[in-house]
Formats: sequence, C-alpha cells, structure tokens
Amino acid sequence: MFVDAEPALKVGNREELVYLLGEACELEHGLMCEYLYAQFSLKRGVEEGLTAKQLARSPFWVAEIGAPGFTRRRTWTRP
Repeated sequence: MFVDAEPALKVGNREELVYLLGEACELEHGLMCEYLYAQFSLKRGVEEGLTAKQLARSPFWVAEIGAPGFTRRRTWTRP
C-alpha cells in the first residue's frame, strides 16, 4: 500500500489552479536551469585540469547530474 507523505492539495477555483501551476512551472524551470548549468560546466578533459582518474569518472558525473531532470520528466508521463 502506498501512503502519501503530504495531504492532498485542494484547489478552490480555476484562478487558484492557474496560479499554482504557474508557480510550479517557475520552480521547475529554475531547477532545470541549475541541472543544465551544473552538467555543462563540468570540466571535460585533461587540458581543462582534470587528472586521468577524474577524467575516467567524468561521464558518471555528467549522467548523475542529468539523471534528476530525466527522472522528473519521466514521472510526468505516469498516470
């Protein structure tokens, strides 16, 4: 059995729903910008100062930072 951690959100009218959706979009957009900035600002080669060991782990970190965005988008498609 799945138990929600938060109580259900009750929306009183259409105006409130539009407002809440707008707030959610702004929050989501800000988070996606942070994930993208972090992912694309990672160093990618020894010429940028990475050691061989760090270079070997670089693909892991690129995938790890990008994973929350992918997971979040994937959950939108669930019923």
